[in-house]
Amino acid sequence: MTQRLFALCVAFLFLSSPLAIAQSNRQPMTNSDVVRMVQKGLSEEAIISAIYSVWTNFDLSPNGLANLRAQKVSERIIDAMISRQGNKLYVAPRIQPPPNGTLSFYGSAAWSFGLPAVRAYVNYTDTQGDYYFAESPQKTRLAVPSFGVAFTLRRLLVPFAEFALFETGNATAYGGAASVDVRSTTASGNLGLGFAACQSRWCGQMKAGGGMIFQELRSRFVRPGLPPDTPVVNSRVGDFLFGTELQYYAGSHWGAFLSADGFVLTKQLTNGTQFFSCIGLGLFYQTKSSMR
Repeated sequence: MTQRLFALCVAFLFLSSPLAIAQSNRQPMTNSDVVRMVQKGLSEEAIISAIYSVWTNFDLSPNGLANLRAQKVSERIIDAMISRQGNKLYVAPRIQPPPNGTLSFYGSAAWSFGLPAVRAYVNYTDTQGDYYFAESPQKTRLAVPSFGVAFTLRRLLVPFAEFALFETGNATAYGGAASVDVRSTTASGNLGLGFAACQSRWCGQMKAGGGMIFQELRSRFVRPGLPPDTPVVNSRVGDFLFGTELQYYAGSHWGAFLSADGFVLTKQLTNGTQFFSCIGLGLFYQTKSSMR
């Protein structure tokens, strides 16, 4: 813990030292300051923010640029140094909605509420006249892995396609010598449109869309002296999706998000559900930078 705190303090001092020099001694940032920050392992975003936050006096001659590259200064940092010619004080780059034509890929681990898992029931009278009834436990909070792709159409408009697999699972119930085993597969596919807005490293998005939910139920009913029954029931139901998403950019191309979605079905599934919700955490990556 102490070593981590010390490392954070050192990083802060090296990041803020050019600004302190510029404010107290009126000394501009130079090539040497940039090289020193690179050698200390500061991120590109931190160095570029420092370059845009202070007065500068860079040597951008052919020899100066060659020396920067020899010291392993990246092209993004050199581009930021070149843009500071004229010694004007700019506002540091900030996160904005992705530029037009950006593809974003994302995946999440979510939990659904209100979409129950399958249950197995035994309702059986044997040859002796004995009656048996049993049911499996109820489970209503389910894991929902999902993935999707989005395309930035006009800055704030983001069409998306999203796919999810619901852990509606398996269930077994026993009544005397009889048993019922039920296995379920539930998946969804949705298309929609999102509306995004950003502030600093945070972006919020409202989305709406629609699609289909597919569910297959396979059961096996075993009774003494009789062949097993193995019915299969398939359901395909339309749905309307609405939700919100909060994104945090850890870098110019990637970050994490928290999502909350609601689903309204056009008719009930075989388990009687017509509305449920999902809350998820995930990661995203986009093909173009959101830093301006």
